[in-house]
Amino acid sequence: MKSFYFFVLISLVAVLCGCQGNQFHTSYAVNSEGWNGHVRYLYHMGGVQQEGDYELGIDVRLTRRYAFRDLYLLLETSNADSLLRQDTISLLVTDGDGRMTGTGRNLVSYQAAVGNLRLQQGDTVHCAVRHLMADDTLKGVHDVAISLRPIGYKVSAWRE
Repeated sequence: MKSFYFFVLISLVAVLCGCQGNQFHTSYAVNSEGWNGHVRYLYHMGGVQQEGDYELGIDVRLTRRYAFRDLYLLLETSNADSLLRQDTISLLVTDGDGRMTGTGRNLVSYQAAVGNLRLQQGDTVHCAVRHLMADDTLKGVHDVAISLRPIGYKVSAWRE
């Protein structure tokens, strides 16, 4: 039970610290025993300060324990009223020789721009992510992050 409360506390801190002006970045650490296929990670990004078009992105960091060539994810994005979009994301993790293609050494990062959302001032965006892999418990996924940024916002990478 203590671990549940710790998880909730860390999640709240991530959400509260993840908002910088009009950009949002929230992240969940995946259980070190593996990511169960029935577990959905939920992200809440609220209080958009300015109406406009925003780019939705996902950032996944893997350890060397990840054993597959690809990673398939389902991302559902909604606001208070309705489902805005549902995306199946395919990340190519290794090249033809089995070498990881992402950036980083111990944790290898893979980013994908998912799509654009038209948001009104004050809107809250809710995202749910789960993996679509055949293995029920997926090992080697370290964390999964969602980013929401105004279109044209310049950064060197999704994860800063």
